[in-house]
Parts: sequence; structure tokens; C-alpha cells
Amino acid sequence: MAGAAGARAAFLIVQQNGSLQHEMLRRMVALPDGEVSPGDLAMLEDRVRVSDGLPQRYGTQASFNPDKPLGLDPIEDVEHLDERRAKVGMPPMSIYLCLMRGICGRDLPDPRLRRR
Repeated sequence: MAGAAGARAAFLIVQQNGSLQHEMLRRMVALPDGEVSPGDLAMLEDRVRVSDGLPQRYGTQASFNPDKPLGLDPIEDVEHLDERRAKVGMPPMSIYLCLMRGICGRDLPDPRLRRR
């Protein structure tokens, strides 16, 4: 109805409004393929999972808590992270971390290099 620009604007509003996120995620998942950006869907899924206390799947959410170092929220199955990101059209984590460095002005630890 609103076209790609309208859909993107609505998505950005939902990303910042916790009261809408669960319902919009449910609705976005129900849409036919091609009706919603797979990357937007992945980002919203991560946002909802983090707010529910679950690990994210695509590594899109970072904590900006002043009492803690900047870092990505927990991610499930980190070993296959770049594969999941590629399936939804997202760049590899190394590129994403570079982009985040430019936005935040500092490095985020690479979750794929965590110590076991």
C-alpha cells in the first residue's frame, strides 16, 4: 500500500517502539515472500528476542549501557552467524562491526572470537 519507502519508515518506527514489536513481528512473518525485507525481519526478530531475554540470531543488537563496555547482546550459535546473515542479505559480521565502529566511534568485540 505504501511502497518500499513507506514500509521502511513504518519498520523504523516499530524498531523503536517496544509495544508494537511483538505484534508487528508476527504480522511480518505471516506476509508472503517478497512483501518484507528479510534483513528488516531479521533485525526485528533480534530486537524482540533480546527484549524477551533470549539470544539474538543475526547479531544486530548492541548494548549501549553506560555501566558496561559496548558490545553485542548474546548471540545463539555464533559459529553459523555469517551463514544466517547471508541468507537474509546482511553483510558478514566483520563488515557489520566495521560499520558499527564508524557509527559508534569505537570497536565492538567480535562475537565469533569469544574465548571458550
